[in-house]
Amino acid sequence: MASLGVLVVIVFVVGLAINFRTAKTDISDPLVAEETMAIKRDASSNKFAAAEHVDGDHEVAVKECPQTMPAKQFSSREVTAARRPIDLDQYKVLWLHPGKSGGGTFQSRLQSSWYIHAPKNRCHPHPCPDRAFAQVQKSSNNDTASSKTSNTASSITTIINIRDPIDRFVSAFHWRRLILCNPQGDERERDVHNKTTQNPTKYCKQPEDPTEQAVIFQTYQQNVTTLAEALCTAQGQQDIRAIGHMEPLVEWMVGDKWKQQSSSSDSTSSIIILPVVLEQGFSYNQQIDDAVTWLQERYHLDTPEHFVVRQSVVQERDCALSRMPSHSNVQQHAMAAKHSSSSSSSQQHRPHDSFLSARGKECAMEYFAMDYVILRELLDHDACKSQNCRNSIQSILKRRGVA
Repeated sequence: MASLGVLVVIVFVVGLAINFRTAKTDISDPLVAEETMAIKRDASSNKFAAAEHVDGDHEVAVKECPQTMPAKQFSSREVTAARRPIDLDQYKVLWLHPGKSGGGTFQSRLQSSWYIHAPKNRCHPHPCPDRAFAQVQKSSNNDTASSKTSNTASSITTIINIRDPIDRFVSAFHWRRLILCNPQGDERERDVHNKTTQNPTKYCKQPEDPTEQAVIFQTYQQNVTTLAEALCTAQGQQDIRAIGHMEPLVEWMVGDKWKQQSSSSDSTSSIIILPVVLEQGFSYNQQIDDAVTWLQERYHLDTPEHFVVRQSVVQERDCALSRMPSHSNVQQHAMAAKHSSSSSSSQQHRPHDSFLSARGKECAMEYFAMDYVILRELLDHDACKSQNCRNSIQSILKRRGVA
């Protein structure tokens, strides 16, 4: 039995190492919540020192790990079976991925921890509400033709990453000004192989349309609070549309059909919303895990026996990472494989509100007013599938005084 236990540990560690090499982390790492980057520029040299601002929960998955890890209770064959890749594109799932709302962390944790491929049926970086309706109609026709009856008939599960609208606005502004080349002078290499997101201190993007650069670097002089204050004007409301990842939440929602749903996994409404909410002080990893559990209940992604093992493997991976020293190769890989790159300087973390003036907050609240209505409706119509999701949305509304 001792040798069997050693074998299981070896299989786990090897799998962990391989997974880190193969996991797609094009947005951010699962161990860290969504961040925004602030840029310090030396006026004379225009060289970058990227300062990282991390929002929300940035735990290393778990705070306490049991002495005997659950996955060690299973045989190597069971653990291997539980790592069978699952492709969500086999199911009726659409993923709405607004920029700077935790979508990369969501994708990375699905693949690295759960061995689940995130849906390629995805809308990013722009909204595509018509796609959901088209798929509902197609699904309904197929179900009618085949005379199928099931708890998933004629309905599409729409995963959507949610974040406080103002936090997302600030994060998106800083991210875009970081990765775009400054037309007034930039010493970084021009990116021709899409390397900027992994190393923005070395590369910058030159967009085909220079309007976004002009808005960020010239009109608003890289100052997010100046743009926020301008949102009270027609010109500011026009300018924000030129910046990437700035589409409001209301444009991402798929009409009103989702309001017919219930929080039960046997809902048969046409569009079922599955929110995954990034909010300060709440575990984003846990929300992702809750979403996976709900998908398992609805679509039976894996056998019940294998899913239990899969859950245990996720917990063991989290614990293994939490116990590794920060200077270990695996930990450094995990922390560096983020969409916003590793920071080259440190600065005290602070909430996004600290970037905005009182007037800026007021104008931003007015501009994103309908987004906060949507958040309230998500609660009122039981869109959340977990208490963690509900608590996160309530926290956003309370912080903004609209609860």
